Amino acid sequence: MTRSPLTRRLPAIGLGLALLGMPVRQPFAEQLVVAEGSGVKFLAGQAIDGDQPLTLSGNQSLTLIAANGRVIKLRGPFAGAPGPGQAQAVDTSVIKALRDLTEPAHARTDTPGVIRGGLPGVPAPEPWLVAVGQSARRCILREEPIVLWRPRNTAPAVIAITHSTGAPAMPATTWPAGVDRLTLPDSFPVVDGGTYQVIIDRIPTALILNVLPRAVTQAPARVAWMALKGCDSQARALLDTIAP
Repeated sequence: MTRSPLTRRLPAIGLGLALLGMPVRQPFAEQLVVAEGSGVKFLAGQAIDGDQPLTLSGNQSLTLIAANGRVIKLRGPFAGAPGPGQAQAVDTSVIKALRDLTEPAHARTDTPGVIRGGLPGVPAPEPWLVAVGQSARRCILREEPIVLWRPRNTAPAVIAITHSTGAPAMPATTWPAGVDRLTLPDSFPVVDGGTYQVIIDRIPTALILNVLPRAVTQAPARVAWMALKGCDSQARALLDTIAP
């Protein structure tokens, strides 16, 4: 195979930088996304290079997600690069780890202040549909319409949504009979991590919405992020599309 002129020149370029005393970094370093952290400067959703040296003190922690869905949990004291310099493939071990991660027992479904009750939970047929009727965490795509879902019903229902502050997020609306999806208006005030009260036919439940960070673009990484946020049924549904 004939290598391109740029490929042939890469070693020479690296040697030249080294002779000049400049740091030489491996090309195409794996991008990791910050899922959550404690006591660190990194923000959730921020992307960092896998070969970037990190230092954590004894009271700091950091959870990172790789493009292949691998979850990296670091706790201080720690010093070093969090992951390999090159992107890793999605192999059977990663799929198994993701399946374990999406089990309900691993999801953080218990949230202070969540209103209990509602209808029995039924998983939505698609990963990004927001199932309602039961208090839960749900994950949504950034800058995409939010589509609510409930099993088809022979009778219409009245639904209203308020924010935890008490401010109305969506006025009372009729959910037609025989329709399982309802798209929220573009004016719906989305707050990442915000809690909303959803009232369907006078039955209140709580909905916590988590917005997918822009840096999380690969499906396996999205599965891991959703599971870490407690959106376990959505994570399992997405995982089934890449590893049936």
